[in-house]
Amino acid sequence: MLSATADTVERKHFDPKFDKGAWRKLLDRESDSVLGSPTNQEFQSALSRLVQSVGPPEAGLLHESERHKVPKGIAARFQYCQPKECAPAIARATEGGDVLISRPAEGVGWLKVTKFPGAVGIDIAKQIDQAVVELSSCQRLIVDLRGNAGGGLAFLRVMSYLTPGRLPVGYSVTRARAEAGYSKESLAVFDRIPAQKIALVWLALKFGFRDDSVSLFTEQLG
Repeated sequence: MLSATADTVERKHFDPKFDKGAWRKLLDRESDSVLGSPTNQEFQSALSRLVQSVGPPEAGLLHESERHKVPKGIAARFQYCQPKECAPAIARATEGGDVLISRPAEGVGWLKVTKFPGAVGIDIAKQIDQAVVELSSCQRLIVDLRGNAGGGLAFLRVMSYLTPGRLPVGYSVTRARAEAGYSKESLAVFDRIPAQKIALVWLALKFGFRDDSVSLFTEQLG
């Protein structure tokens, strides 16, 4: 595990100024102490401290057995709902089950998205569209993302309904691109979740020959 962790830190550490030589010297100096840990827990703690010493405070080692398990199925869909919100009498799920809507008060809509499955999220984006249409007569909207398990790019559809214009909302840059130098303007732009899955072929052609660096803009839904 020590060797695997060393390799992972070297490959995944974002900072383009990361000093691999200093990291290897640190491992050589501390390896006997780490490997001599009397328990698995102390071994993991010692290894985490090494990782944190060359990275941000939130860096560290988390064993698979300790990872928080995200609820699935109905447990995920109704996670963190108040009883009156999720009661079958007033809350209604879309066909996919990951988007729920209700009208808890006159003129108030409630939209809950439990996760954003799929890398691009065409299906969940359609569920969000359907929910927004059904709540369009409401003057106020509660967007409920409590317990959302995350996922792919479909979060862009929710964000796009909250602003009429095309706005930059974030970007992601790989370490390789950071080392080579970049500007935000040079990144491939993702600003539209396609309506049909056949369009994924076009996305594959657009992004397939680049690295994973990308700039995100809202979809300008109006």
